[in-house]
Amino acid sequence: MFEVYPKGQAAPEQLEPGATTSLLEFTELSAVDAATGRRDMWIRIVKLGGGCGPPGPPHPAVRLKADTGAVVEVPISTTPVVILNGPEGSPQAANANMTAEADDVYLVRVTILREILQWRLQLVNNDGTARGFVWVVADRNKDSRQPWIDLPTTLDFAVDVGQHVTRSIQIINRGTGALTITDKEGFQPGPGFVLTTVPKSLKPNACANLDVTFTGVPGPTTVRAVYDVTSDDTQAKTTAGHNRRVTLTAVARLAPGTILLADRDAAGVDGDPAGGVIRVDPTTGKQVRLFAGRHIAAPSGVAMEAKGTLLIVRENELVRLDLMTGQHSVVASGDPLGRFHVGLAIEDDGQILITHTGREGHRKGQLIRVHPDTGEKTVLTESDCDFAGVALEADGTILVVEQGMSPGKPRRLLRIDRHTGMPTVLTTIDPPCRPVGLAVEQGGQILVTDAVSADGRGRLIRFDPTTKSTTVVSSGQFFRAPWGVAVEPEGSILVSDHEAFGHQGGVLRVHPRTGEQTTVSAGGLLTSPLMIALVPHDRRESVPLR
Repeated sequence: MFEVYPKGQAAPEQLEPGATTSLLEFTELSAVDAATGRRDMWIRIVKLGGGCGPPGPPHPAVRLKADTGAVVEVPISTTPVVILNGPEGSPQAANANMTAEADDVYLVRVTILREILQWRLQLVNNDGTARGFVWVVADRNKDSRQPWIDLPTTLDFAVDVGQHVTRSIQIINRGTGALTITDKEGFQPGPGFVLTTVPKSLKPNACANLDVTFTGVPGPTTVRAVYDVTSDDTQAKTTAGHNRRVTLTAVARLAPGTILLADRDAAGVDGDPAGGVIRVDPTTGKQVRLFAGRHIAAPSGVAMEAKGTLLIVRENELVRLDLMTGQHSVVASGDPLGRFHVGLAIEDDGQILITHTGREGHRKGQLIRVHPDTGEKTVLTESDCDFAGVALEADGTILVVEQGMSPGKPRRLLRIDRHTGMPTVLTTIDPPCRPVGLAVEQGGQILVTDAVSADGRGRLIRFDPTTKSTTVVSSGQFFRAPWGVAVEPEGSILVSDHEAFGHQGGVLRVHPRTGEQTTVSAGGLLTSPLMIALVPHDRRESVPLR
């Protein structure tokens, strides 16, 4: 039999430097040793370090008191000290000696000579640092060696969608004997979680890492599991100090740089209307349907808010999508939102900018600002010519481009004062042309996609607002009707083209200096990819492409 102390086993007994415990009552557990004929009680004590190893000298003082007898300090010696359970001169009730073992474990052997009704123990921390203490009382030597598991109550994972990450749980043995973990590698404590490294045994005052790997699910989500580590510590609790339970929480998020495409005609799911948001891996080109359904049918624009939610613009409606839950809510709808929205951007303060090509009863294109919380809509400016892309310069100034679908109408690149809505013409793009997508490079140059160039295959042009010069970055090659445009942190340019690759649509990467086009992704789920957006990077990590 054995009993682990402190009673309740919620946490080890903590002592400040030089501090002494009160006289702590414990239950006598003793048995007759068949070899010696003596009745022995075994008390094994561990002094705990602050790290992953025994703290070392000095030794603590251990004192015992039997009934009304004097408090006796038990020496580290082979010679036992006499313990009385009454006043001086009483018959000897017991004797005891202490042995210092490895790992700052101390064994007190008490030989009991007469009946003792009440035992008390007192510990003194002789260290210059606060220490914890655990002790076990047993009727056999081997039973006084008991484990005491402790580990953090939570373990969090942050993982990119579709990827995996490994985190470590530090297990500590605060017991007087070795701790054995009985869980096996490969065990799954919850969906997506698997044990990849499991320590077998820990000595007293030792730590070891148990590794858990989480594999991200196909879409953004939060996954939780409660894992009770299985060990030979039968006294373990589920609270800090003597804890066997850890709550695993994994947040699977879209990786920075992930490509998001609004595809108006992507094949529907289970009879849902066509259209949806397609996620594209910028390295492999792998496509995954992120969202589809009636609430986002035929989307024309997509953008990510600072809090990680997605905004989808479709006919007469702006919708917010929670990537973690899949829930959607309508941010704004109805007038003055238009029939076909082309541009969607988010200002630094969270306000949402939308452009459209006109609405019923109102033929003018408009730039509209929408409050992200209330859905209040404000028309900043409008034009007789259809508006297309919208983007923001580094100082928050708004850029819009007119696509001028009717012959003879101007194709102007405009800078809009974000406070007054006053437009300033930066440059005019000569027909035949259909400027659509708009993005700003890190150096401040403005990129515009032209879906209808003179050769009928589209082009990507660059306007320098400082020199007022316009140059063609790329044309021909894979281009057929380049539409959306975005700039990657290292400077390369991504262009969506809904007519490329035999009208299947795709995403192209354009070198910002040479104009060379390479295929990122084509066909598959894509049918008519329009505007493109990227999951934001930390700008401080950006490295210019040379």
